[in-house]
Amino acid sequence: MSQTDPAALIAEVVREVLARMSGGGSSPTSPVAVALSAGTSDAGVGAVREIIARGHAVVRVGVSSRADAATRASVAAISATVVCGSTGAQPLPAGVQALVAPELSLGDAAKLCSGILDDIAPEWLWEALAEDIPVLATPGHAFDVPSASGQARVTQGHRAGCERLGVQWCDIDNLGAALSARVASGATPGAIHVPAGSRRALITETMVANLAEGTPEIVVPMGAVMTPLARDLAKRRGIQVRLRT
Repeated sequence: MSQTDPAALIAEVVREVLARMSGGGSSPTSPVAVALSAGTSDAGVGAVREIIARGHAVVRVGVSSRADAATRASVAAISATVVCGSTGAQPLPAGVQALVAPELSLGDAAKLCSGILDDIAPEWLWEALAEDIPVLATPGHAFDVPSASGQARVTQGHRAGCERLGVQWCDIDNLGAALSARVASGATPGAIHVPAGSRRALITETMVANLAEGTPEIVVPMGAVMTPLARDLAKRRGIQVRLRT
């Protein structure tokens, strides 16, 4: 029986693992969507390109309606369908297995925590979390503040609020690897809360419970569904529910 070179065997295993992590250069892995906040830099756009290079099927990229011309031009060069804005006309694509938000802005994080869905990033994040779709995000515009400042407490509060809703934070340099590891783990989303065949956003009791103290209202897209328990809790907390027109 021939002896196998241990070094060669290790090298072969490493190559196989890396190939699986990157999609192996063959068919794309689970389809994902990307939400970009206003103020997304070249690093954020580069993270999207890395995700595609790893073999993931980026089926749609949503860009904030407040993104500047330079950001829109950079995103336009990505080999994926790009949509802009919100108003409920661009729902989260059906069938996605993960939502990625490179450089999620502090403003969009605050809107997510407060249920104010007036742009594509907080709206897509809210819908994904309602459907138990994994959300991976990196902190972006306005998150980078001195640790001893009063603003730091605000940013940490919004980060924690997003975490309670289910957002998984990671570093921008590790976003592509984190997504590949999440897909390679074979984990599947939990029970889908949205009615079969519907793309309507769902507001659950847990989401209302995780809203920041003093939140005056929840602004939701047209066609959103709010569970009776969520509606009762909002009423007890004095939170108004308003449809965005």
